Amino acid sequence: MIEKQTENQTDKLNEIRQTERVLVIAGGAWQTPLVEKVKAMGYEVVNSNLYEDSPAFAFADYCEVADVLDKEKNLEIARKYQVQAVLTDESDIAVPTVAYVAGKLGLPTIGEDRARLFTNKYAMRCFCREHGLKTPEFRLCESADEAAAFVRELERSGNSDESGKPGESEGPGRSEKSGKRCIMKPLDSQSSRGVYVLEKPEDAYAYFESSASYSSAGHAVIVEQYIEGVEFTVDGIAYAGEHRSLAISEKKHFSYNTSIASELFFSKTNDRYDYEALKKQNDRLVALTGLPFGLTHAEYKWEDGEFYLIEIAARGGGTRISSHIVPLLTGIDNYRFLIEAALGHPVDAEIVRSADSTDPGCLQSANPGLHSGFLRTGDPAGRHTGRCAVLEFLSTDQGDGREEGVVAAIHGAEEVRANPFVLELRLEFAVGDRLKRADDDRSRVGFYIAYGESEEELRRTMRWVKDTLKIEYADAAPGEGYAED
Repeated sequence: MIEKQTENQTDKLNEIRQTERVLVIAGGAWQTPLVEKVKAMGYEVVNSNLYEDSPAFAFADYCEVADVLDKEKNLEIARKYQVQAVLTDESDIAVPTVAYVAGKLGLPTIGEDRARLFTNKYAMRCFCREHGLKTPEFRLCESADEAAAFVRELERSGNSDESGKPGESEGPGRSEKSGKRCIMKPLDSQSSRGVYVLEKPEDAYAYFESSASYSSAGHAVIVEQYIEGVEFTVDGIAYAGEHRSLAISEKKHFSYNTSIASELFFSKTNDRYDYEALKKQNDRLVALTGLPFGLTHAEYKWEDGEFYLIEIAARGGGTRISSHIVPLLTGIDNYRFLIEAALGHPVDAEIVRSADSTDPGCLQSANPGLHSGFLRTGDPAGRHTGRCAVLEFLSTDQGDGREEGVVAAIHGAEEVRANPFVLELRLEFAVGDRLKRADDDRSRVGFYIAYGESEEELRRTMRWVKDTLKIEYADAAPGEGYAED
């Protein structure tokens, strides 16, 4: 009888999946794995994106050309296809549109207020200060004059009160550092576009218009104290009022632009920094926001014995972090979770167990049935406790001080792709292209993702990739390859 009931439940679920449609907003290269996952789970997928040749369109059932920022157009598309879920990933600018469309249709959503909180940097800074969370000094600036004035105030006092005016240093959530440098950011952009370090007040006049042009929330920027320490990323998963930080990376940056990452090294532990403390801090922050479900991606910096929040997003980490790296490290199929949660389906431990993990301890649970407590119990790393991964971006440094040149030949790419410990190698260039330094995250020339069952094993693979992959420049000596910054 039990077997018959199980068969009936499975048949019913299959019938539902044959009729349910999911709208994925944004269809670039980073959304392709999400579109493919929706299809693999048996649902129909509608994909909207600005360009007719969007990469994810090739995997969708229905394709619609629409700007991800156009809420009404995407709502029209959702109604046209009568979708049962709206979602996105690895795209900050699509999050408010997803929340708006889902809300209008009465579908599961994080809500427009939370979408704004997680995409507007000024709103999140105010939230952290209101809740006594450690945050650098900041100010919303609607002109270059205001930005320059704030930099001068920090040079004089090093501290400001909750309104951004000079004040006492005591109080919850207040920074104790007196920074000389500042950083200017658009209110709600992505990919490090429009981000500038201000060495002196006069720099505000050079960068304000460029930075503000990337803010869709208004012609304004946020200026903050620059936290000088080591940077980390934290990816996690939220469900039913709980949050679980899953994967942490230590970041390196290109020396010519410290806002652009050159390497993210993922490991469960770090001898120099307390990852468990960072997880607890991040879990508390997300819990305070009340995020009902979804993936998260945060960035922190360590300075003077404290982790400072740099920013946090209600979506997974870009450049394959959420689609490839987190499942590899944790055994959690976070895309399966995201899709089922967006559809309003109950989520249990089995649903989010990755196909990569055969160990039933991957997601321990005291209740094998449907429940919301799986994020509280057990260690999601399962059998992958020693596994490490790296996302390394290729540099244009030719080893002799030059950072720009025409590509004459590419050596070793197929050998690197054939290595079983290399998940992906992506080259954003071809022979004949001129390579130059990246201006933002999107203009980096390529990357590879590799993993190992230990840090030592992964480091060996990284050295092998560096020795094997060679970019020969037309004006360089034969055999010169890319060099890490």
